[in-house]
Amino acid sequence: MNILKYKLYIFDLDGTIIDSEHCHFEAYKDQIKNFYYESYENNFHNYEKKKIFIKINKINKNQKEEKFKELYKLKKNYIDGFIKLFKELMLNGKEICICTNSSKERCEFIKSLHSELKLVKTWITKDDVKNEKPNNEGYIKCINNFNIPLKDVIIFEDSYAGYKAIKNINVDKIFI
Repeated sequence: MNILKYKLYIFDLDGTIIDSEHCHFEAYKDQIKNFYYESYENNFHNYEKKKIFIKINKINKNQKEEKFKELYKLKKNYIDGFIKLFKELMLNGKEICICTNSSKERCEFIKSLHSELKLVKTWITKDDVKNEKPNNEGYIKCINNFNIPLKDVIIFEDSYAGYKAIKNINVDKIFI
């Protein structure tokens, strides 16, 4: 596969570009006693379960977000191989879009720690859509921002919610 054959590269953020999953887990664990990573994965990679889990456990979202930021500042990392691919795409003039269930505010925080990501002009966040993943609205919005045939689009994703969002979009996909 020639990874440079595409014209538009769409990436999820958490777990695909940045290594942030453990920081999210630790931020929730800060509010929940006896919380294990397996439970995090089972509940937070499924949109409906996540909503219910947050409500049942009375998660203070602002407190969770502040804890996440505190932790991520200490452990900020890209997923292995991403920055090399990103630089190659930029050198070859490829279009890049990020589609994430993160808020615009969190994305600005992430960009403040990863200056390379400031080069990405198009970001679709949960604030830009009515329905977040697993709905495909964000990915469709990314694709519609560019006048590029679907055969020239590739999407990178790592979660089950992301998989459900892109499974019926007729583009190439890579699951991390």
